Amino acid sequence: MAIRQKPIDVGYIRTFARLAQHLNYRVVADELALTQSAISRQIQALEDDVGVRLFRRSTRSVQLTAAGSVLLAAVNSSLPPIDAAVQQLRRSTQRKTVSISTFPSLASLWLIPRLGDFQQLHPDIDIRVDASDALLDLENEGIDLAIREGEAQRMPADASALFAEYATVVVSPLYLQKHGAVPSLADLQRSTWVQVRERGAKPHVTWDGWLQNQGQPAMQPQGWLSFDYSYQAVQAALGGQGAALVRWSMVLEHLNSGALLELWPEKRMPVPKSYWLLHNTAAAQREELHLFIAWLQAQAQSTRLAQESKKTAT
Repeated sequence: MAIRQKPIDVGYIRTFARLAQHLNYRVVADELALTQSAISRQIQALEDDVGVRLFRRSTRSVQLTAAGSVLLAAVNSSLPPIDAAVQQLRRSTQRKTVSISTFPSLASLWLIPRLGDFQQLHPDIDIRVDASDALLDLENEGIDLAIREGEAQRMPADASALFAEYATVVVSPLYLQKHGAVPSLADLQRSTWVQVRERGAKPHVTWDGWLQNQGQPAMQPQGWLSFDYSYQAVQAALGGQGAALVRWSMVLEHLNSGALLELWPEKRMPVPKSYWLLHNTAAAQREELHLFIAWLQAQAQSTRLAQESKKTAT
């Protein structure tokens, strides 16, 4: 049989790349919003076009063949620059935009209050904030940057450190007017304690952990207020509803304004996970992206300096 000379139809190459990555029809179908049978038909059509089997299929697994590995290597080196070029062409006819993903509380309490400064400096650059608990794939979602929380050893090599985090206790002036001063840890026992129900096997900001750190593990409050998100706990503290154990960076703006008071800066408890800036390696290196990253790093440095100055000044 003569070797085929006609170039293959590239329409199913992305489906091939996704299946080679996940080796799971259901996952690829969900990712591409197609049915599993549609994914199977696309792969079969591609194999017919190439003239070789690209996958070995069984009832329980899918594996790349040697031919599939050869094609995957070419696809992995070709698709990213194509996608980057398309994004650059799209942006050339639109306003400059930078997109960033982070979780809701950090977006609401740390990032968004600062964005006005960037907009004043660069009114021609639009910012799109994706505030979600989901850890989005930056390349698949077309997002430029992400702020994530984690240990240094679990971060990608190109991740940039932003700032550390601490757990601390805050109250509002309104709460002190209603209930009086809280000069010592023992006085906390007549307070309502506000907390965030942290997810995960090892929650880091909990009253139990903080009290253990202070050498007072047996203390109990007058009552509890529990929330799913930090911004809800901060709102309760602002309303004078109790003493809140919060992440320090989340309340910096309120500490600066006097809307919240940190009871014992010297008793801050370090949180094992810090904040990091992640980059979409497939994103074009655009001027607006460099400007936003530089601004974000400056904001992070300001937060680091505030952590030290507020701790030593009290």
